[in-house]
Amino acid sequence: MLPTHTTEQKITFRKEGIYYGIDLGTTYTVIAQIDLSERDPMKQELPLKLLTIPQHSPLEMDGSDRSDMVASVLGVGQDDRMFVGNKLYRLKGYPGFVKDKNLFYHWKLDLGVSVKPLYKEAIKSELDDAAKVAGKILNYCRIHSVGKEKEWENVIVTVPASFQANQRNDVLTAISYAQIKQEPNMLIDEPNAAFIGYLNQLSLAEKQDLLHEGSKRVLVIDFGGGTCDLSILQIQSPDKLEMKISNLAISRYNDLGGQDLDMIIAEKYLLPFFSKEHSSTQFQATELEKYIIPQLAVMAEKLKIDLSRTLSSRYQDINRIPVDGNELSATLKDQEVVLKSKSFPIKKLSLTEKEFSDVTRFIFTDKEYKLEVVDKVIQSVPSVVDDILRKANLAKTDIDYILFAGGSVQNLLFVKETSELLPQAKVLLPRRPDVLVAHGAAIYSFYRNALGVELLRPICSETIGITTQNAPFFPLIEAGVGLPAEVNLPSFRVQGFNQRRVTIPFCIGRADKVVRILTFDIPNLVTPDTEISIKAILTVDKLLEAEIWIGDQKMAGARLTNPFVLANVSEEERQVSESLEKLQKAQEEGDRNVERRVMRALLWEYYNLGNYTRTVSLGEEWLGKFSATDPYVYNIIHCACDALGQRRKGKEILEKGLKYSPDNSTLRYNMSLIVEREEGTQKTIEYLTQLPLTLHESTDIKFRMALLNLSQNDEKNAREIGQEYQDGRYGYLNEFDRNLLKQILEKLNIPCNQTEGLAQQKKSSFAQGDLLRVKSELPV
Repeated sequence: MLPTHTTEQKITFRKEGIYYGIDLGTTYTVIAQIDLSERDPMKQELPLKLLTIPQHSPLEMDGSDRSDMVASVLGVGQDDRMFVGNKLYRLKGYPGFVKDKNLFYHWKLDLGVSVKPLYKEAIKSELDDAAKVAGKILNYCRIHSVGKEKEWENVIVTVPASFQANQRNDVLTAISYAQIKQEPNMLIDEPNAAFIGYLNQLSLAEKQDLLHEGSKRVLVIDFGGGTCDLSILQIQSPDKLEMKISNLAISRYNDLGGQDLDMIIAEKYLLPFFSKEHSSTQFQATELEKYIIPQLAVMAEKLKIDLSRTLSSRYQDINRIPVDGNELSATLKDQEVVLKSKSFPIKKLSLTEKEFSDVTRFIFTDKEYKLEVVDKVIQSVPSVVDDILRKANLAKTDIDYILFAGGSVQNLLFVKETSELLPQAKVLLPRRPDVLVAHGAAIYSFYRNALGVELLRPICSETIGITTQNAPFFPLIEAGVGLPAEVNLPSFRVQGFNQRRVTIPFCIGRADKVVRILTFDIPNLVTPDTEISIKAILTVDKLLEAEIWIGDQKMAGARLTNPFVLANVSEEERQVSESLEKLQKAQEEGDRNVERRVMRALLWEYYNLGNYTRTVSLGEEWLGKFSATDPYVYNIIHCACDALGQRRKGKEILEKGLKYSPDNSTLRYNMSLIVEREEGTQKTIEYLTQLPLTLHESTDIKFRMALLNLSQNDEKNAREIGQEYQDGRYGYLNEFDRNLLKQILEKLNIPCNQTEGLAQQKKSSFAQGDLLRVKSELPV
């Protein structure tokens, strides 16, 4: 069925052919196809179907099968033969298969990481980074879709809306590895594809109701096996064959998915079964985490899927699902866990409806869920939803619809809990949400390649402009303009004869939202009468490329490499974008000193932005490339690991940093937090007391000890600090120590004259005399 038509009309095909959409997912890769030779000329419906791909196992006993769901897993067998798909899925934790060595999964999060080789232990050099692994999986799909010798044409590949330029470039690199014909703008954001796929399932009346009563805001929740991507779309359909979609907000790449539910089930319900049956065997903590839980999680997924299907068949209305129903259950018999080539059989495993409901609720609390065996803290869904609403500057009541996509939303308990977060929004629950994105990509490919219609036309979300001397905000590209958009404005001059430098602040929406400042020197011959032009293009991926011309001479250029920087950008996001450009330039030029400096600064920028995964990967890259002893880098990696809930890894990083820098007060401070969490307050006081006296004079350690002693009703140290404060000793402190001191003074009821933290980092400033001037004859 046609996605946006509101009246029945005959389709005129530009050319015959086969059109493909690929959902390159974290957990599964799905391929949808529209073959015009299979169409029924008497029907309007598109001949849309999924391709089934044969999948084999490196273990002979596992055999092979065909499925339209291809696990995004690649493994290498003993004979160096590569295998792809579902038969590899159960090899997680299996003897002889090591992650990122000869078994590759969850590689999608590694796309865009600049360090090469990323997988240093990879058994083959052709598998040592995420783009290569993705390319092998796509190539396998190509061979079994169109043939080994044939190039794959008319293909659209989906990516998370949150993917930045470097990640998108890695996807395009993987596409080239797979002999897929590269075409302009062949990537489509997953939420947009999901919406197109959903429209294709609707009747004509349903489309009219959804699209043609003004603009609508749709919260798309793509909850897959490994990630939870959210996007708020504003949808408009001004005519029959065009749909305008703007991304009001895009979530971070959240490490939250159905596999997290599998691990909760494995730890909380299946591990006790397993331990009881094999109570005579003592398993080490590393064996439980790296081998046993991953295998139990595979079984947990089977139970979860079985129970989800039973719930779906019984309850057509999610509101009728009982709160604590306990009638239904799922069971597995005669399973086994393999450890060091020894088999540990499990007679029976089961999961009840109430247990499943409880597990789902664990990710809907106001706090994160801490796994007990696996080193991970799982994000809560409410925090993810709240985050994207804040980013879009919207209230819950501003959302008209919630569209659910991804395999894990087949769990109706997840849908029910999410819908209760936004009770006024209408739930859109498609058929086969696990293939919705692939369907949408194939339909998009068909409209573009068969009909010559750009079905989905992204628009500029906010007006892009510059600051000039006589126009605080001069618009270049207006909000609502379809992309790509080009401008060529010969509209500017310098302010006077003595101006030798030009500064152009690029802004979003208003003058105080600066996303890039471009500065360059100008020739002596330039006068106030010399015409200065700005040429710019905003691509469909929302990449802004601008050039400044004086006559026929190009003076400078800017390229904003973050594809969603032109939405609700913060000063921190702008700084990260600029630093990434500096880093790329330094790496291309081989300037190691600049690379070292920018990477180290980028660590804090990523951390400050809340991108903890990138903080960890970049920090580990920096340690491997420049210095193995820097306490600052060890500390920021530790803090990022802690924020990700990887507390075991965070502690190991901290211990390694202390090995090289035992007298670093910041590392010692953070280690005392771990001691307190694991052993209590008294042990923490003992740990700090035995540190060298030089560390006791460090304000962070000194204040920490005083606060701990206060909690034990010992005010001696705190009173000394209070007196020193009143004597004017602490005239300047960093913000962290200032907050510690404030806590001490409040507990002692001593008036605190300290300002509330240090002054916020100033936004990038610029000299007014360096700005351009808009020609006076133009309206301002």
